[in-house]
Amino acid sequence: MDELEFRRRVMADPNDLDAELKAAMQSPSHQAFTDEMQALDKEIAKALNDVEVPDGLVDRVLFHQTGHEKTQRTHVRYHVALAASVAFAFGIMLGQFNWTAALPDANANTLEQIALQHVNNESEFVAAIDENVTLAQVNAKLAPFGKQLNDLNVDGRVTYVNHCGFGETAAMHLVMKTSKGHEVTVFLVPQASPDMSSFEDDRHKGVVMPMENASLIVVGEKAQPLSPIVDNIRANLSQSI
Repeated sequence: MDELEFRRRVMADPNDLDAELKAAMQSPSHQAFTDEMQALDKEIAKALNDVEVPDGLVDRVLFHQTGHEKTQRTHVRYHVALAASVAFAFGIMLGQFNWTAALPDANANTLEQIALQHVNNESEFVAAIDENVTLAQVNAKLAPFGKQLNDLNVDGRVTYVNHCGFGETAAMHLVMKTSKGHEVTVFLVPQASPDMSSFEDDRHKGVVMPMENASLIVVGEKAQPLSPIVDNIRANLSQSI
């Protein structure tokens, strides 16, 4: 289980730890993260239980209700809103609330925009991961797209590979560190693009390369030359049999 999957599962339910999660918790950092999420879960539950019902609220609700279904929806919305507010408050106190991740850009609908949003949202997280990825692991993630990489001859090493949500589809998400310490992110998206294109923002630049019925997207820091990496991947990426 990789770091991203572990954190997602613990954040989804910190108290429901199966055998796989317990095994992953042998790592001190995993144990510390789990303890932190369990403590936050207890604080949220305590905050919900400590909410006092204002005097006369029940009578006012009964007086104004127009049906059981409407009252039930209001009750659910109230608790969801309260839980979200408490989670927001504790997220700020713990320094874990990520405004960028919590407020997705509704205008990110092109391949270039989605790629930049991914890289900007996740750069701090993936920077701390080094899974020493092998060629076999990369090809396992490429298999659903009908592709394979014949050689992992990159200038540096691959530190992370997985699938990710990419707009309305899924993509292969690969991160590499070059020998000069630059971080490069590669996406393979099962969506055709008409022509090669380049793009950039204030921090990154990228290239979209058409590949039959897919698109290869490479994003790197502005100081990082991307052409050698794009050419290398393109030359070694082929249709799997």
